[in-house]
Amino acid sequence: MPGDVVPFHVGEAGDPGRAVDEPPLNQPRVPVLPAPLPALAQPHLVAARDQLGESVSLAVWQDGWSLFVARAEAQRLVATGVRIGARLPAHCSATGKVLLAGLPEAELAAFLAAGGWPRRTAHTLVTTGAVADAVREAAESGFATSDEELELGMRALAVPVWDARGRTVAAMSVSTSTARVTAGELRDHFRPILAERATLLGKNL
Repeated sequence: MPGDVVPFHVGEAGDPGRAVDEPPLNQPRVPVLPAPLPALAQPHLVAARDQLGESVSLAVWQDGWSLFVARAEAQRLVATGVRIGARLPAHCSATGKVLLAGLPEAELAAFLAAGGWPRRTAHTLVTTGAVADAVREAAESGFATSDEELELGMRALAVPVWDARGRTVAAMSVSTSTARVTAGELRDHFRPILAERATLLGKNL
């Protein structure tokens, strides 16, 4: 079972200790991370991408957001998902739910109590009860999904990356189009491959 989420901080390039203004949603940021993490993750992201034929990413927790720090992009005419440095709201992203599931109880309770989450589509979870249930399910099952909650026609699945101390260091995710992959395929076929790669990465941390 996971322990606490390992927090990461963001600063200006060359000045990791200074905070920066919040950028627009999904715009690149400069993540300040332990140097090995993206480099260690990349071979696993590439391997998962090659097995699944879809883009695979790595995200970390950053003050209520899911911050993407590494990615292996599938070669398609139209790219799906987010870029490195982009952020997604935790309440309606697969990576965010996984990272929320690894938070200490007090921090998770504060996040849920704050509420006020924006609705991105008709499928977005915006009530405290619905988000809490999704986070609880992610903790119990070891994965989370976002099925057209962020954008219509898009779905994603994420699994936790745990370090040797059992802390949730990151979330590894695969994103795809609803036209290409069903929710059942995402859960039954994609999840085991992603989980295997996340476990292998965690053994190196």
